[in-house]
Parts: sequence; structure tokens; C-alpha cells
Amino acid sequence: MTTPNLRHRDFEDEWRFFLGDDSRAARPEYDDSAWRIVDLPHDWSVEGEFDASHTGATASLPTGVGWYRKSFTALASADKKHYVHFDGVYMNSDVWINGRYLGRRPYGYSAFEYDITPFLAKDSAANVIAVRVDNSKQPNSRWYSGSGIFRHVWLIERNVLHIDPWGCSIATASLSEGAALATVDVAIRVMVARFAETIRVGQKSETQDETSSCSCTLTTVIEDAAGRIVAEKSRRFAMLEHSATTISEQFAVANPNLWSPSNPYLYRVRTTLRDGVSVVDEQTFPLGIRTAVFDADQGFVLNGVKTHLKGVCLHHDAGCIGAAVPERTWRRRLRLLKDMGCNALRLSHCPFPAEVYDFCDEMGFLVMDEAFDEWTEGYTPGLVEGTWGKCEAGYHLYFDQWSETDLRTMIRRDRRHPSIVIYSVGNEIPEQGRPSALPKLKRLIEITREEDPTRPVTMGCDFAWEANQVGLMDMLDVAGYNYVHRKYPDYYVSIHRDHPQRKLLGTETHQYFDYWRAVKDNPAVAGEFIWAGHDYLGEAAWPRIQSVSSPIDLCSYPKPHYYYYRAIWSGAPSVYLAVERPGASPHVDWTLPDVHAHWNWEGVEALKVVCYSNCEEIHIELNGRTLGVSRANPDGSPIHTLQAPFEPGCLKAIGKIGGRVVAEHELRTAGAPARIRLTADTLVMTADGNDVAHVDVAIEDENGLRVPDAAVSVTAEVTGSAALFAMAAPDPSNHTCFRSSTHATYRGRALVVLRSLAGETGAVELIVSAPGLPSSTLSLAASSSTSSTTPK
Repeated sequence: MTTPNLRHRDFEDEWRFFLGDDSRAARPEYDDSAWRIVDLPHDWSVEGEFDASHTGATASLPTGVGWYRKSFTALASADKKHYVHFDGVYMNSDVWINGRYLGRRPYGYSAFEYDITPFLAKDSAANVIAVRVDNSKQPNSRWYSGSGIFRHVWLIERNVLHIDPWGCSIATASLSEGAALATVDVAIRVMVARFAETIRVGQKSETQDETSSCSCTLTTVIEDAAGRIVAEKSRRFAMLEHSATTISEQFAVANPNLWSPSNPYLYRVRTTLRDGVSVVDEQTFPLGIRTAVFDADQGFVLNGVKTHLKGVCLHHDAGCIGAAVPERTWRRRLRLLKDMGCNALRLSHCPFPAEVYDFCDEMGFLVMDEAFDEWTEGYTPGLVEGTWGKCEAGYHLYFDQWSETDLRTMIRRDRRHPSIVIYSVGNEIPEQGRPSALPKLKRLIEITREEDPTRPVTMGCDFAWEANQVGLMDMLDVAGYNYVHRKYPDYYVSIHRDHPQRKLLGTETHQYFDYWRAVKDNPAVAGEFIWAGHDYLGEAAWPRIQSVSSPIDLCSYPKPHYYYYRAIWSGAPSVYLAVERPGASPHVDWTLPDVHAHWNWEGVEALKVVCYSNCEEIHIELNGRTLGVSRANPDGSPIHTLQAPFEPGCLKAIGKIGGRVVAEHELRTAGAPARIRLTADTLVMTADGNDVAHVDVAIEDENGLRVPDAAVSVTAEVTGSAALFAMAAPDPSNHTCFRSSTHATYRGRALVVLRSLAGETGAVELIVSAPGLPSSTLSLAASSSTSSTTPK
């Protein structure tokens, strides 16, 4: 957003990057001409080669130390201040401006900014910002973290009188018949107007006039989705220099359109700050009018209606793209989950990029915002993981000094989002069952309530029975259970019986039907978050580089288990066929059923056919002959099985409700590879250097059927106004670099990701070739940018 005296400037193009360490690089005169030019966000780890010598948590990719530098101009002004704002740098970032040290931030997932005003060059001379990123101490994460300035960066110009960056918060105070009462809080700050001409290294020397006040007006407007004003208030007040105040307003919105996962309707709040008649600052943010209550008897109640949290845990990487995830990629991933019937996300186990919360507001997800994966202690020897915290170089090294700052930062940045319904202050904290955890948890809860008293606090407890013995579970607003069946074979029944006032939530669950049945058949349980929503890099032992326990694979292709959840969560009539691999191992814990959606089983006489369906009747046919009819399971399980002989042709499932056909799915026997089909999720990218197109590469037979066992080496060539950004196949043990232009398909598929070039519009052509097959060409385009991002 731009107003006459407030400017957010995209600050991401043409940084210089060096993988290595050179302490001289902080100096403005340092010669960085030989460094590589990159655009931000940037993750250097995902660009590297896989190697068994790297730890499994990093997906066997390199880490290390890297430097970033950028030259820019910014005019110093008596009534303006300049800041550089980072949404996340992993990890241990040190920042300098013109050789002056600004500070360090260890936690790579926290947003932060520095006031660079005192150190700007005079008379329009160039400034140099330098950032050192140190991800060399390993292991420091249990999952793939990425390395570098992997989230958005902005250069911000503010008036000395301004709204605090995260100073606007909002809550729906109550809903009554025909109206909603919303409270908007706006924090306003006045900084000193002028700085001394001489600035000592490392210190800011301020020159002040006699204390004076200014007359201000704050106007707050609520608009509906069509831009019509539904409420408006103005407040006049006086501000002294070096002061801060919070203005609180309450608004009644008549006949509100309530926000929910099925109706993510967003109003818009616009706050405008004036000094006299001049606009000095303005912020706009979404308003979703809704009430969200966790209840000991009804579980979770949204807008007065009991609602099951049908949730997934989600890590922050996007497979071959790494941890610097483009916005179109995020939307693609979230849309898949939405179509599966998922309505809730547990953002595991750290603050996510700011834009993700915007997408959750817009798309209708209920969000658990999670801060930490460890506090200060390790596991007892003989239990899982390690004894140095969770990771030897992990967050436990910084918790005492930084946890309050990082937690406040997360909540202040995110609390304006209607999608967030609960905060988590920890996941599987090793000390959860020890008395030493209680004062830490008490302080984290206090901080959370100081920053946002409107949302409850939980944490994911995998040793909940021990945590219960020391009193930790009763400290939580909502008791979070990871894998509750480990100690409670009846899942939540005995917990609710013994603790009837406790609010219950499955913060992390396996993907067994018993877990979902424990939610749907027990009104006291708010819902579940399965582990996990998408396969992710790391948390794997060589030769694997990724997890494999999710309904959606590393390239965002749905697996058969995706349709299992679609049958029990989405409400839409569905049938989906798959076949269990002969000799398959049982489905246990962090595995999925070993089933495959194809009908190429030559040499196998008898097969176990699995059909996921929520229909009343399911008819299974083979080449037009009925093999069997299955009816809905009394317990609601969507799993239907039968034994079938293999013969080439067509296996078909027909779903009926009330005797009427409502869904069909078929598997056909594919022939030999004959062609390459290319399908993109968009044919037009914005030429901003950040937009991408995801292209599915499928090896098909002459009839257009994907060949399920095709492992074909395919090569991508890109010309025009885009470049190859990443390429991969969802093979968990494929060690080809994600930046290579040649990959082997896995089960007949591969993914090509193209990225636009900043400022370059025009045609884009992708040619994919393979030995023995005709090449395939896809025409795309890059158009002029029509939108920009601003810090959240």
C-alpha cells in the first residue's frame, strides 16, 4: 500500500550472494562484483547436491554460511524514518548498513526489522546493506529448514508519526441476532523528528526540541467485500514526541456475513492517521467476523455451530522448490488440501511466512499458529530423539534469551488474521512431563495473553500422561494430545471421563480411521491434525531425503490416501479405486497403505482391490462384469475391499446414493510409453521474478493413459521470458539435484517449475524430451506485473 508519506518498497531484486564466509564483506567498499546475483526470497540449500554426509534433517542437502549484499539509495529526511524489514532469515543472521552493525536474530522463522535512518548515506549516495547468514551448526532442526534470506524483504519509509507496524489488531467481541460487535485496536507511536549530524559508531545520538505535541486524527472504516462502508469512526487526540498510545474503537456491523471455512467472507478495515489534514500513515487488513470457542462438552464451536477441525500438520518447505516458496505454490498446495476436505492447518512447528496467513483467511482454513519445537531440555536417555535438546544446535541454545521476543513477534504479526483460532507454544517438548516445564509454560501463556487475550493456548504433548501427572495439561486452555492412543487405548473417552472440564484436541494423529472415529463419535473432542498434509524434505535417513507419510506427495500429486480423506471429510459423493501391492506391509504409524491407482499387474493372479467411498452403494466392475457390491460401513469407514483377478482392461467403481449414480472412478491398463504430455496450472505468469508455473510431465501410452511404471529420463529446455526454477519426481530416494534440467520420472510423472524473470514480458516455451519418445512443447507467457506484496 502507498500513501503520500508512507512507502513499502520491494527490496528483493539483484542481491549479490556468496556461499562461504568473509568477514570483510560487511564493509561497504568490499568488492562483491564476482558474487552471484540472486533475487529474494532465496534458499541456497535446495540448490545444492545431495550427499549422505549431510544430516537427514537437512534432506541431505548442504548448509553452511552465506553472505548477501545490496546497494540502494534512500534519502534521509528530518520527518521520515527508514527501516529494513525481514520476514525470516534462516538462521543466525547478522546485518550491517554502510558498515554499521544493526543486530543479530538467531531464530530463522521470526520476522524482524532494523531502523537504518541514522546510518544512511548523505546526498543520494549509495548505501550498502550486508547480511551474514550462519546455518553451519548442525543439526539444528528436525525437518528441512532451508538456508538464507528465504522470506520476503522490504525497505520501508515511515513518518515519525505512524501506526506501529503490527499495531492494528481486531477481534469479534460478540455476535447477537442481526449484529456483530467488533473491537479494533490501533497502536500509534511518535518518534523523535531529527537526528544529530554526528553519529557515533554503534550508538544513536538524538537531538530533541522542547517536548511538543501534535494534533492527530485516526479514522477507522470497515468496508464489505464490495467496498461499501458498513461502519466508520474518527477520533481526535494529541501525541507528545517520544510517546505511544493505543486507540480502541468498537463497531456494530449489522447483519454480518460471517467468516467460516465454507464461507470465508472478508470485510476490510482501513485505518488512516492524519497529522492535521495530512495523511501520515494508513493500514488495511482483513476482518473476518466470527466467533470461535473451544468447549469441554462440544469440542469446537464456530459461529455457534459445532464444527470438527479436519486438520493437517504442515511443514514450510515445498519439496524441490525448498523453503523460499512462491505465492502461487502456496495457493496450489492449500487448494489441494481444501479440495480434500481439510478445513484446519497446524503450521508445524514454527511461524510461517506472513502471506500464508492471508491465504488461509481468503481460502477458509482454521489455523493453529505454533511458535516452538523445543524449549531448553532434552529427552531422558533411552527415549526417542537425542539428549541435547531435540537437536544439538537447535533452539534450546537461544530459548532463554529469545523466546519472549520471538513469541511476541509471532503474535503481534499474526493476531489480526481471522483464520487463527488457537496458539501453540510448543510441540513435543522433552520436559513436558517434568516440573521444570511448568514455570516456562506459565511465562509463555502469560506472554500470549498479554499480546492476544482473545485466543486460547495449547501445545502438542506426545507424553501427555506424564504431562498430566505434573499438572501441565491443566495449565493449557486446550489440552493438546499427540498420538493419544499410545497411553489411552480408548483415545479420549477416559480422559473426558476423568477430566470433564478439560478441552480436548488431537494436535497430532496417525492416519488410522480409529483416530477420526474418536473425533466424530466423541462430541467433547474438537478435532484432529493428521501427520502430515504434504510430504516434506528432511526427517529421513539416507538414502531417503523426504517423508512419505502424507496424502499428497513431494510434487503435490495426490496419493490414493488423499481420496480416503476426501471421502470422510469433504462431504462430496466420491469413489476412488486402488490396488494393494502384493506382499505389502501393514499400514502402521507414519506409513500409508501400500496401494496404487493403476491396473497394470501382469503376472499377478489375485489382487486386493481397495475402494474409498462415502456412497451408500459401491458397485465394482471388471471389463463390464460385476465383481461385487459393497454398502456403506456402519461405523462410517470409507474403506471397502474385495479380491479380484487381474485381466487387462478396465476396473470400474460406481457409487450410488438413493439408487442414483453420483460418482465413478476407473483404472485402465496402460500400454508402452508413447508420448509426453505437459499440463500447467497456469499459462500466464506475472513478470515479477517471483511468479511460477507448475508443469506436470506425464509419460503416456498411445491412448493417453499414464504409464504407472515408466522411469524415463526427461530433459527440460526453457526459452523466452522465464527460466527453469526446479525439477523433480516424487521418488523419496532420487538424489538428482533439484536444479538439474534432467530427471527420471517416477511412476510415470515428473514436475517442472518455471519462474518468470523480473521485468521481462513475452513468450515462454518449454520443450521436454526423452530418449525414444517424441518431444513435447508447451507455450506460456509472462505478462506485466499488476500487483505487489507488502509486509504483513
